Amino acid sequence: MKLIKKYGTAVLGLILIGLLVGFTEQRHAQRQVQRVEVLVHPAVGGLFTTPTELLQHLDSETDSFRGIYLEEINSGLLEEKLSAHPMVQKAEVYFDWNGVLYLEVSQREPILRFFDGEEQFYWDEEGEKMPLSEHYTAHVPLFYGAPSDTAELYDLVMALRADEFCCAHISGISEEGEDYVFTARKGRHRIVLGSADQFEEKMERLQLFYEKTIPQVGWNKYSTVNLKYAGQVVCSTK
Repeated sequence: MKLIKKYGTAVLGLILIGLLVGFTEQRHAQRQVQRVEVLVHPAVGGLFTTPTELLQHLDSETDSFRGIYLEEINSGLLEEKLSAHPMVQKAEVYFDWNGVLYLEVSQREPILRFFDGEEQFYWDEEGEKMPLSEHYTAHVPLFYGAPSDTAELYDLVMALRADEFCCAHISGISEEGEDYVFTARKGRHRIVLGSADQFEEKMERLQLFYEKTIPQVGWNKYSTVNLKYAGQVVCSTK
């Protein structure tokens, strides 16, 4: 009998908790929007879009949400619309107990900027085309022309991004025949990589050259630093 009473009390407690949660959620859903917060998380360094621009993308203004009951807001639809913005990687829409509606977005992250003489655009981390922004310019390498092998170029750029030395010293990439050629951030020399094979070993040679030779001759002595030949750094003077 005591056991039955014990279980009965437990079941009743669960029912009461369920009713309380349901009542609380219902009261929350019947709250009105008091304020809208648009949160934009920068990818690298700056904002490619703004809260105002995102609201315009939704064909809305902050005031247009005020007074609407939370239960009337289609969070999934808002997230879908925000995610369709060309600068947005993902979006999340939610509200708190004070009636604040949050529109939170993470930006796409550019890895390379293209210039073919007519059009300019970025590649993002997925290798997808991404437009330039009027609000911020990403500090990523510039690729000149049209790539002959997009998959190989993508792998090369990701390797560059993963190397702190490369990020500090390489500002541009181009193709000359079958060779990749880098533009140096310092000095006025070209860095001929050759193929993308043995990339890490070639960068080790370049780093050693910068550490040992450049301090003796200066940044502007050479016009070309060639890494395509195994185990060598072949330089051409101006």
